[in-house]
Amino acid sequence: MALGLDTSLYKTSCALADEHGRVVHAVSIPLPVAHGALGLRQNDAVFLHVKQLPEALDEALSHAGGKMPAAIAVSATPTNAPDSYMPAFLAGTSLATSLGLAWNVPVLKTTHQRGHLRAAMIANPDVQGQFLAVHLSGGTTDVLLHAEDGSLQLLAKGLDLHAGQLVDRIGVAMGLPFPAGQHMDTLAQVGRADGRYPVSIRPQGFHLSGAEAAALADLNRGKASHADIAANVLDVIARSLLRMLQQVADTTGVRDVLLFGGVASSTWLRNRMQGRNAQRRLGLALRFGLPEYAGDNAAGVALLAVDKLLNDTQEVS
Repeated sequence: MALGLDTSLYKTSCALADEHGRVVHAVSIPLPVAHGALGLRQNDAVFLHVKQLPEALDEALSHAGGKMPAAIAVSATPTNAPDSYMPAFLAGTSLATSLGLAWNVPVLKTTHQRGHLRAAMIANPDVQGQFLAVHLSGGTTDVLLHAEDGSLQLLAKGLDLHAGQLVDRIGVAMGLPFPAGQHMDTLAQVGRADGRYPVSIRPQGFHLSGAEAAALADLNRGKASHADIAANVLDVIARSLLRMLQQVADTTGVRDVLLFGGVASSTWLRNRMQGRNAQRRLGLALRFGLPEYAGDNAAGVALLAVDKLLNDTQEVS
């Protein structure tokens, strides 16, 4: 059995996974954000993680059946990019290191992005080898090439706003709580998307700030209902992603796609992307992770530790 820890800017998370590749128990405690605020400062997030980690750890370990974890894995950085760093992850790393010393078990440092990707594979065990991995969250909008050896190569990214930032900024402007993703998804179900917000694609990625400005203008002028604005915000993300994925697929020849991260849990977004992909015959094989593991959690991190234990030649990075 392995313990996974993840301390993002959204949730304090702990999870247990067993040698059969099953998530035994996962707990995520949201970081409290004041109404109207767009997230937390890093120092506040670190303080809250230190405060919430004992509760999350206690709940996770209560499902261990008295067994000692054979390894610990922790999200140490957001991604594997050389300059990737976020102080919030120090809280989890510090606890993981301390527990490893106390229990005399190995501590495996991985990335928040790798944890998300591994969690998406729970529902997609047949996604192996080479495929396009798309990470959609408040802090990351990356299109990556997953190679046969498990390495990740960044092909395109959000060039100004991330997908989750767009959703949260417009949602909070509507008066919705942060993070606004689930509430925007619910609103979009009764809204109408008419393609009113622009798609801006570049070879290295796409821009969403123009869509933000147009959505805020609609909101301030009362030119569209909240439901229609929500639908069009998710629609511009879907159209931007499909345009970007088609461009990348044509270049690489890879058309298998696995989407993960909090924004990828949106039912409206999933249906929109699948519908347009089929209607326009883009030929993309779109797959999504389970909604309960799409947001920030430690389930994938724990599974990475199990993978490492079962196959010591596989590097967790």
